[in-house]
Amino acid sequence: MKAYQLFILLIIGGISSYCSLDLPPEDEVSDPNAITSVTSAQRLLASAYSSYKPYSNALTWVLRSDDLIPTQYLAREVNLQNTYNWNDRELINHSEDIWKSLYNTIAQCNALLERLPNVTPQNSSQRRELQLVQQRATYLKALCYFDLLRIFSPAFGQTNVQPYGILFKNSFTFKPIQARLTLNESVTAIEQLLSITAINDENTYYITPDVAQLTRAELALWAGNHTKAITLAQPLLHKYQATLFSSTPISNIWSANASSLRLFALDTKNVTTSPYLSLEYNTSLGDYAIANHTISYTHADVRKNVYTLPNPHTPNSFLLGKYRKQALQREQMQYYTVARSAQIVFLLAEAYIKEGNKDDALILLNQLMTVRNATTLSTTATDTETLLNLLLSEKQKEFIGEPLRFFDLKRNRRSLTKRTFSGSSINISADDYRWTLPIPASEKHYNTAILQNNGWNIGEAGN
Repeated sequence: MKAYQLFILLIIGGISSYCSLDLPPEDEVSDPNAITSVTSAQRLLASAYSSYKPYSNALTWVLRSDDLIPTQYLAREVNLQNTYNWNDRELINHSEDIWKSLYNTIAQCNALLERLPNVTPQNSSQRRELQLVQQRATYLKALCYFDLLRIFSPAFGQTNVQPYGILFKNSFTFKPIQARLTLNESVTAIEQLLSITAINDENTYYITPDVAQLTRAELALWAGNHTKAITLAQPLLHKYQATLFSSTPISNIWSANASSLRLFALDTKNVTTSPYLSLEYNTSLGDYAIANHTISYTHADVRKNVYTLPNPHTPNSFLLGKYRKQALQREQMQYYTVARSAQIVFLLAEAYIKEGNKDDALILLNQLMTVRNATTLSTTATDTETLLNLLLSEKQKEFIGEPLRFFDLKRNRRSLTKRTFSGSSINISADDYRWTLPIPASEKHYNTAILQNNGWNIGEAGN
């Protein structure tokens, strides 16, 4: 696979440091016999986590959703404008970058996991540390596969038994000719990785067993197994509800301060390119995009002053405020939050609704609305679609500017209407092929067995 062939080159090309751990020298990456100590194993694990960069594509999913609407300044940024408009060529470029990046991380995880048997622990402390390394690497690989499933596979439906799932690489050994799994097979493979026997780990700079369980619940929801999603998420809600439904400041989620509301976060202080640099607040020129006018907060809602900033260039409009340190002080935001406890609430509520349990869904959502000092929800509706639309609207308010909305719409097969800076509209149907990115041409060139996604002819004969 070309993504794997690029592995060494990508590592050598440079990876920014991750947390306080140093990256391994080149020979520790390229030499299969180099990982012989706990320290070298930890260094390669740090390298793998450093290579996982969902923040580099975060803006892609935000712009492709309806979280933001463009201003006239978007015309200055052609790439951003093309992303917002779902331009085919721009999406093809995204597919190449995302595919290579995720499989690069998977390759590092596989290299590490294959080399761990070379390490002989000298005491119980080292034995535990090696268990943690194995566990964290396995979870990271699973998360990458889940990302690939959501991005490069269609939403669950009529194609579940056809090979439109992930390309599963469970070994560092090159295997250029390989078919995709089906969607059902993909879910099983990812589930197995997330279900390994685990030891306690509360380091939120890595994927903990709790985050793995949350990912399992999200995977079940994605696959339409709502009962399983509930079973997996309920213990997490019980564990985290004390802080989740408390007055813990939500502003700390994106700051340098510790936050019990973060479950998994990547330290981005040494990242060269900010995840949201293109949405940087500019007092003189304005911004490329503003918060969608359909997303509003009451004056008392604590999210209003954390999530938004008044737009000085357009009255009665707002900019994203979650990343205000970057915007106002010209400083890199400290953390990119991959998972936070509020996701448990909306996951459970969605599963409850789809199981016909309206009452528990509203009780749960209103607990969060109360702690946010927002208007509680009350509805006489009983049909699933109306309730689901209500939930998705509230979830958008909670996670505006975080790359969740796009995948919520795709999973629930929702259409999308986007407003251009000229005032016209772009309508994206639920069946539009562009909800699913194409298999990159580079992969198709080397791997003749891989099936291209419907609607795309990238890498096919003559293209």
